Formats: sequence, structure tokens, C-alpha cells
Amino acid sequence: MIQSSRKSWRLLWTVLFAQAAYLFVSNVALAQRLSTELSARQVEVGETFVVQLTALVDDESSQPQNPALKLPPGIVATGPNLSTQQQVSIVNGRLSRSYGVTATWSVTPTKVGRYPIGPASILIQGRRLSDDAQSIEVVAAGTARQQPQRGARGFPFGFDPFDPFGSGPLSNRLRGLPTPDPDAEEPELDPSSVPEEWRVARAPDPAAFLIAKVSPRKVVVGQALSLKVFAYTSYPGFDDVSASDVTRKEFLAFDLATKDQSVIRRVPIGNQLFNAAQIRDLLLVPLASGRFKVGEMTMKLALISRRGQEVVERQSVPAEIEVVEPPKKGRPPGYRLGDVGHFQLKVEVAPREVPVGGAVSVTAWLEGQGNFPSELRLPEQKGVEFSQPTLKEEIAPKEGALAGYRKFSYVVRLNEAGELDLGALAHPYFNPSAGYETASVALGLVKAVAAVARPGAPEPALPAAAPPSPLQRIAELMKPRADMLGQKALRAATAPSDQRWFYPLLLLGPALVVLGQFLGKFGAAVSTRQSARKGALAYQARVALEEARDLAKNGSMSAVSALERAVFLALEDRTGLKARAVLRGQLASKLTSQGFPSELAARAVELLEQGDTVRFGILEAELQKLVADTGAWLARALEVQRSAS
Repeated sequence: MIQSSRKSWRLLWTVLFAQAAYLFVSNVALAQRLSTELSARQVEVGETFVVQLTALVDDESSQPQNPALKLPPGIVATGPNLSTQQQVSIVNGRLSRSYGVTATWSVTPTKVGRYPIGPASILIQGRRLSDDAQSIEVVAAGTARQQPQRGARGFPFGFDPFDPFGSGPLSNRLRGLPTPDPDAEEPELDPSSVPEEWRVARAPDPAAFLIAKVSPRKVVVGQALSLKVFAYTSYPGFDDVSASDVTRKEFLAFDLATKDQSVIRRVPIGNQLFNAAQIRDLLLVPLASGRFKVGEMTMKLALISRRGQEVVERQSVPAEIEVVEPPKKGRPPGYRLGDVGHFQLKVEVAPREVPVGGAVSVTAWLEGQGNFPSELRLPEQKGVEFSQPTLKEEIAPKEGALAGYRKFSYVVRLNEAGELDLGALAHPYFNPSAGYETASVALGLVKAVAAVARPGAPEPALPAAAPPSPLQRIAELMKPRADMLGQKALRAATAPSDQRWFYPLLLLGPALVVLGQFLGKFGAAVSTRQSARKGALAYQARVALEEARDLAKNGSMSAVSALERAVFLALEDRTGLKARAVLRGQLASKLTSQGFPSELAARAVELLEQGDTVRFGILEAELQKLVADTGAWLARALEVQRSAS
């Protein structure tokens, strides 16, 4: 009995120890994802320093919350200011992501002494976890030792492990800057050495302000313009706390990374010197005509001086842009609104001779700068059939415009014999400096040859006679034998059973029953297969939409191809029409003639055209909107009753 009791107690202690070890290990693992940093270890009385707590988790849905900082009497704090971040790491070829929150407090001591700071804590997965406490030494004013230079986030030498490559709005270019001595004389600065775009005639605010500059102010639809936003402050240093997006309704936006974004300039405004940084550099492409306001954004700035830091909010004044259509006079045939720039075309065609019904490959490169089209103007030739093109591109912002190339690969089928002129590919466009132009290239001659039998080739063998059917065999067996009955008796027979037609006619009834059952099962199988195929198309459309959603979350432009596939599959499912083979301009009328609602047909064309626009590259918000719009259209389209075809 005693021995059994001891075993029970031993088992109980083992279970309790295992649970305690598990809780300890899990807490240690979570605690290792917390880190606390102080911007200084020694400060003067009244001098503000920064305390930053960073917490990371592997699951985005378990985002840390409710940060707290424990402080002793004599220390006051404001905050916290919260920001989120995401880390990506690759270990042994496997990609992992971490999600986290950074909480920042501005802390000011009011009396001399050494004080514990923290511990800082945060709520993760329903448990409050704490990091180790830090300490700060507070000395009398004017007696602090010089501290190592630290960035605005509190990391030594201006390095921030959560932004090592300077990807933030102001990034490392605003961190770790040497703080000028306010008592020292400012060196004289020649205003002519400051680039024109950085100059400001008058400071709207003596402490800090934002300026948005747009050039040019009047453009045509599809013509790129430059939008730059600058931040100015009279304080020795500054950093960004948070910022809104720049307003740019009805414009595609491309973020430009230029060397000016890593430069802090001293800019004289009136009789005062300001620190200035370029915080936005965008290339905008207008999608419609009209008057628009762009460049408005709001930013919270931490103004840094020896007395500490002060957080202020500033807003830039938007600029008004006029977008007009190119002149209608002189427009070449096939010009589409938004085709703006300067381009050249080159082409390769191979082979030049194929059998009738064969195909040649046509590859065209459209090179230059401007708003690249998603398709070229194709020649219309009898006996020549062009496929939908396969696209490949290398387009990027360069010198204030989109530049590079887009490659169009076609399969061209030749349906008639003889020598055929394929005609020319063309792209009419508007050049703002020269007017309307057309980039074109001739495809040249190709030859379709009819198949000819080779001399001496063996003649094709005739097909073997089909074996007799079972009914024919039975009828043959049922024939009266003339040699047994005698020719005279066979002619004189009058009974129906003695006639040649009797037994085939007798077997016809069962044969018709069997044939009817076979045809019924065959028809049911065909109907089931057609229904399954239609259902499969609808299912594939939904799968393509889900694929687009996943790709859009990662900002991949492959999401556009998945969206187009979803639209084409849904249209084929409801109408039986292979919409990919129909010219875009005729698609809406073709769908309507198949009984598809005109509103949904027009919306389908609009979504496909938006997809063509998106191929230039787009900000995540617009890509997500295109995915949502396509999803809404798909839900409505799949509710439409299928056409009889």
C-alpha cells in the first residue's frame, strides 16, 4: 500500500515538473522575442531620452498589445507611440516571417540619481510578458559625459536592425545625424548651390513644414509627371513618427528611389537656415482628363534638440494638376487614349515557309519610354490568323518617365496556300513634344505550301472490310438451307416462318429495346459530362480568383494574369464563348448576343482594361481594389443562367 502511494506521488511530481518545464521554456522562448533599448545611459536633469520596447511573434493574428513601462518616482514619461513591423528571414532555404510592435516612450528625469527603467511589458497571446529592467544615471545639468552617437530609435551609431537598408519614409538619412552646436556660428551658405527644387521663397512655419512640388502642372492623359514632397525644420535634427499616404486620385504611382532621398541639405530660407529632406519621390501617370489635386499628405515629426524632442504634425498643401486629352485633329487610326510617349518597334518572324495550316512565330519588341500598351494594332489579312500575344516586359521609372521594353509573342496560323504578305504591326501614340507618331514595322512575306505526295511512295492501303455484326451472323445462321429443303420446296413454302424476312423481323424488336437503352445511357453520359465541364469552368474561375488574392497580398503583378483567367473562365462557363479569342472592342457585343447581361459584359471589358493598366506596376492598395472588384463581378456573373450554347 505504501509502495503504491509512493508511486502515485512520484507520478504526480513528474507531471507537475513537466508542466512547469514547459511553461518555463515557452516563457523563455517568448521572452527572447522582447527587447528594450534606451537612447542613453546617462542624461542630465530635465533632458529627455527615449525608451523603446520591441516585441515579435510568428503569427500575425497574435499581434502584441497594451505595452506598459514601469517607472520610479522622479521620472515622468509620455507615450507610448506605437508602430508595427515585419521581419523576413531565410534559414536553410526556408522563408519565415515575424510580426511585431514597437512602443516608444519619451522619458524625462526630474532629479539626480540612478533609477531603474522598467521592466517594460506587453500582452502576447493573453499573457503579459516582461523584459529585463534597464538603468539610467541622472546627473546635474551641464555635467553629463558625451554619449556615443545614437539613432532616433535609440540604436548605436544610427543603425536600426528593423530598417537596416533605409526603407522607412525618412530612414537612416534622418537618424544619427551630428547635432550642430546651437551656440556655434552657422557657416555661410551660397543659395545658388541649393538645387532649384529644394528652394522655398518663404517658410510657412518657423519650426517645421512640408512642401509638395509637382512638374509639369499640365499634361495629357498618359503623360508622366513628377511629384516630390520635402520636409523642412529649423531644429538641429528630426525624425518621422508616422505619415499618411500622398493623395493622387486618378493617377498610377511609381515610387522612385533616387540618391537625393539619402541627402540632408542645409537650405537658407529668408535669414534662417533649415534642415531639409526629400521624403517622397513619385512618378504619376494620369488615367483620365480633368482637374485634380495631388501631393497632400500629413506627417508627424519628432523635432530633436538638446532640450529633448517635440512631436508635431504638419500637412503639405496639394498642387492642382490639369489633365487634358491630346488634340483630336490628326489622330491616326487605332489611337487609344493614354498612349503617350516615344517608341520604336522591331520584329522577328520564323520560319518563313510552312505547310498550309501550319504556324509561324512573330516576336515584336516595343522599346522606348512612356505609357506602354498591352496590345499592338494587328494587320487584317485573309487566310492569316493571329493568336493572343504572350507578354514579357522590363519597364521601370527612369529619368522622369517609364522606360524599357515590352515583348509581344504571337503564333500566326496560315490557312491558305501561296505566298502571303503578313502586313505590318503598328502602335500609334502621342508624343507631347512632337505630336502624333506611329511606331510600325513590316512583317514581310511568308509562304504556305500545300502537302504533295512523294514520288515512289507506296499507295495507302485500303481499309479492311468490317467484320459482320452479331445480327448479320444470326440472320445468316437462320437462313433455310437450299440443299436440305430442296430448291422446289423452298419456292413453294407459304408459312411466314419459312420466309427470309421472318427471323430478322422477329429479332428486330429486342434489338430496338437494347439500342434504346444504349442511346439513353449515352445521352445521359454526354449531358453529365457537359454539366461537369461547365461546373469545372466555374470552379476553375473561383480558383483563379483565390490565386489572384494570394498573389496580391504579396504585391505580385502575376495577380493580374490570374484575374484575367478568372474573367475568361466565367464568361466561357456562362456563354460558351471563348472570350480570349475575341477582340477587346467586340467582346461586349459578342457577349450580349449570347444572352449575357449587357451591364456585366461592359464591366468585364472594363476589368480587363484595368488589368492591362495594372501591368505597368501599381501600389498595393489599387491592386487589392482590382481584386475586390473582380471578385464582386465574378459572384454576379456566375449567378447568370447559362446560355443554351
